[in-house]
Amino acid sequence: MPPRLGLLTVHDAPSYGGVLQAYALSRVLGEIMQSEIIDYDNPRIRREGRVVRFTPGARGVARGGFDVFNVSRRKRMLDRFESFRETHYTGRSARVGRQELAELGKGYQALVVGSDQVWNPECVGRSGRLDPSYFLDFGAMDQRLTAYAASCGDHRFTVGEVEVVAPLLERFSAISVREEVAREQLEGMGLGTIPVVPDPTLLLERAQWSRLARLAEPVAPGGLPYVLCYIMGSGRAKASRLTNVLRRDFGSDMIVISPNNPTIWKGPWTNRVTGVGPLEMLRLIRDASIVVSDSFHVTL
Repeated sequence: MPPRLGLLTVHDAPSYGGVLQAYALSRVLGEIMQSEIIDYDNPRIRREGRVVRFTPGARGVARGGFDVFNVSRRKRMLDRFESFRETHYTGRSARVGRQELAELGKGYQALVVGSDQVWNPECVGRSGRLDPSYFLDFGAMDQRLTAYAASCGDHRFTVGEVEVVAPLLERFSAISVREEVAREQLEGMGLGTIPVVPDPTLLLERAQWSRLARLAEPVAPGGLPYVLCYIMGSGRAKASRLTNVLRRDFGSDMIVISPNNPTIWKGPWTNRVTGVGPLEMLRLIRDASIVVSDSFHVTL
């Protein structure tokens, strides 16, 4: 029996939160009706999944240089991400580009978009422009369109973007968002009362995440107690101060993972754990004495 529901999400970025929220939402939707993740080939996300990422600007060149010197470690991480997607996603459609979405979408009774950064053009758009695919512009009039915990991060829609977004969202049967900033903006577009709901990762029980964590090999060195510090923000100096405070206050060895600060781990009391995929991250979270983070995705 073909899937009746198609989920459009950020499912294939090398992002722990992105992959885990896609897994969780697809699991929950799968309990409602037969569903699958739409394997949309987003150019921006595809670029982030390269082994070596060179982009314009000093920061992009520096990141690409770091990737060059860590090719084997980065490839191991990317391979683990893809293995997780292949093994644990409930289902994926054929890989399609922007032009093929409409034809693929005809096969579903309902379409859902959500959650992590799907409405943030800085994360999913090309050159910072909106991607209307994530507003389900390819959906037909007789399909039920739903947004669950849709996130725009801290993006503020411009007047021009509102002119595009508002008519597309008026077609939706139900809309919920993840953050207050999105709620305020959508209600300001005259879309009615917009509820703020939990991220999909918070819809699963802790035991469900623990079962996944058990599938990973131990990755913490030495088997000693440790503090896991997972930092998503790009402020390297702030992250360095935080890790120093944690070391002083807790006295444990630390494992620091900071995708936007790849050298933050340096220090005599930090452990560098490389090639960490989604399963390994779940195990690190589960086994840590303390977890400190600026991302709620570690509260699993």
